Amino acid sequence: MYSNRGSVARNEAPPRIVPITALNPYHGRWTIKARAMTKGELRHYNNTRGDSKVLSSDLLDCDGGEIRATCSNQVADQFYNQIEAGRIYLISKGNLKPAQRNFNHLRHDLEIFLESTSTIQL
Repeated sequence: MYSNRGSVARNEAPPRIVPITALNPYHGRWTIKARAMTKGELRHYNNTRGDSKVLSSDLLDCDGGEIRATCSNQVADQFYNQIEAGRIYLISKGNLKPAQRNFNHLRHDLEIFLESTSTIQL
């Protein structure tokens, strides 16, 4: 019979920074370090599902990789005051999806969709 009465060890290792150009939909755990080049306004719109809002920010890493981070509704409210254009952030736990070309002019084929579990740190 197995019994563990000791404390649980946590992995407190610093995050491994992934270049934006290396991000792909198959990455499970990733963290990017990027400057918020732009921070869009909190845009409100109405569709068949009701009133919604969306926030986008274009990100640039030290290798020149660009990607857009987008969030909506409560997540947009959560991150709106946290993101400032020109500041550098560690961003992780977003969902990587194909870029929506009608709204996104950046070269990267993906966008980061931030969720309530996503983290943005200075």
